[in-house]
Amino acid sequence: MKISEREKILLAFVAIVMIAFLFFMFLLPPALDNLKALREKNNGILNEIAIVQENMAQEKALKDEYKALNIKALAFSNQFYSELAQERIILDLNKLLLDSGLSGHNLSFREEEKIVKKGAAQKKTAKRHSLADLPKMIVSVSYSGTFNEFLTFLNKLGEFDRKILVERVDIINTTQKSGANNLAGNLTLEFYAVPALLNGATEFLSGDFTGVIGGNDPFSGVSLVDANVADILMGRTKSDLCDFVLTVKPITADLPTVVLGLDADVSAESFVCADNPEVENAELRLFMKDGQYLCAYKTEQQSYPYHGEGVEIPFVGGERELVMKIFSNPRTGATDLSGVNLRLYNETDRRLVVNLINDDPEKPRVKLVEQSGYIEVR
Repeated sequence: MKISEREKILLAFVAIVMIAFLFFMFLLPPALDNLKALREKNNGILNEIAIVQENMAQEKALKDEYKALNIKALAFSNQFYSELAQERIILDLNKLLLDSGLSGHNLSFREEEKIVKKGAAQKKTAKRHSLADLPKMIVSVSYSGTFNEFLTFLNKLGEFDRKILVERVDIINTTQKSGANNLAGNLTLEFYAVPALLNGATEFLSGDFTGVIGGNDPFSGVSLVDANVADILMGRTKSDLCDFVLTVKPITADLPTVVLGLDADVSAESFVCADNPEVENAELRLFMKDGQYLCAYKTEQQSYPYHGEGVEIPFVGGERELVMKIFSNPRTGATDLSGVNLRLYNETDRRLVVNLINDDPEKPRVKLVEQSGYIEVR
């Protein structure tokens, strides 16, 4: 049977229609269902990615906030003793007596016990809402001296870098000559302790007390401890004076990788921070204006002061040099890349001494990329 050309075209058209019909009836629906399922799966994955990214952003924000709060917490806790050691308190009081000229004759200690209510569960970390919840030691000091020496001692207490509260003051006028103003009496002082809030943050008193306690006569009427011994044990020599502090840590630390600020700022309000897993840029500028010593400093994201050109540097007196201490940390491994590129500009008439402490000997974290003026790096 011979098929004409027209019939061939017609048969081909019918075949195409049949194939299309079979495709749309049997093959396309499953493919569409699979496509729909894949789209839904893709949307689900995209939603999960968005949630993970949001959680990561929140985690980073919380981590940044956590590290910033750690700075303020440490600054607060550093106003108090980390533990109530009598040896430390004796040395501190001795220093205050020496600086004021007041004579100390006798010391007595009484540590106040905290009463635990019956039925109250004793937790390892208790909530402390006020000074009444903190460990406290009461120290009684008998003294003698002039009125000016007594006032100087009270001023020294107020300026001391640890909070010491005066609970009671007894004053007796022992003046026997006209024109003199000799006093004697007893001071009752309160010392509080705030345990270290972070591991490794506790400040320990270094030094061997053997031969100090009981070795010298503590009731000589001049000082409770020999002045030279006290200076050595307290570590409060002229070389330890500090105006600025910079810390550089690994990203895994509980504090930001870079913290720069005024050492005298116990509130940490003047600190600028950065939590950079790599190298952060930081800058410190010292200058003078109207006879005042001013400073301004910044990291990549933060600067101080927030408004204005600069702030007066606290406790710059006499003719002493300006001091900056940089506390670094050895690297924890090959992936530990955090560090700082530091620029220093000293436009004052005093030398800026930079003490670099505990930097990594193989791969230093701190790099002085630019400096101008009278600067000495040790």
